[in-house]
Amino acid sequence: MDFNKFTIKAQEAIQEAVKQASSHGQQVIEPAHIMEGVLTTSEQIVSFLMQKTGVSTDKVKNETEKIIATLPRVSGGEPYLSRESNNILTKAEEIAGKNGDEFVSVEPLLLALLEVKSAISDMLKENGLTRSEMEKAINEGSEIPVTISASDLCEIMKAQLSGGYTLTDAATGAEIKWESTGYVNKAAIQYVIKEAN
Repeated sequence: MDFNKFTIKAQEAIQEAVKQASSHGQQVIEPAHIMEGVLTTSEQIVSFLMQKTGVSTDKVKNETEKIIATLPRVSGGEPYLSRESNNILTKAEEIAGKNGDEFVSVEPLLLALLEVKSAISDMLKENGLTRSEMEKAINEGSEIPVTISASDLCEIMKAQLSGGYTLTDAATGAEIKWESTGYVNKAAIQYVIKEAN
């Protein structure tokens, strides 16, 4: 597994998972910590997807916190991924690759959390979430423009400046190459560039 193949948001979610485990005195990073990391760092994405699938984000968040509260506490020692968490990250890479994506974004991470057997996958399924509904919501989401800051845009563009769209900066006329991932699309980027100038 190569963390450099994870987008900034996906890396932030994993870092938040480590932080969640540590703050609860838990050494093993479980799928519940990853889910909490995704919920915390990618709230806008998760809320959109859950709404599209008819699943309550608040309920998922509350149930995730309940699962975390039941996990064993251990003092001392370095945090490490459980077998299920490792499988989730590996599965996310696999899903991204099958979709032709060079980088693993939050969406494949969510699909992997749903697919790899764990207390989190069971909870998501009990709440009515299915892979087909999630994939449909993800595909619809790729057409939704999202407001992002100019600094976030720069980070995204630096990380993924390798083909895709060619945009024209509204102020300078300079061409900017862009490969779309997640919810950020051409219209959103043009809007941010225009507003930043």
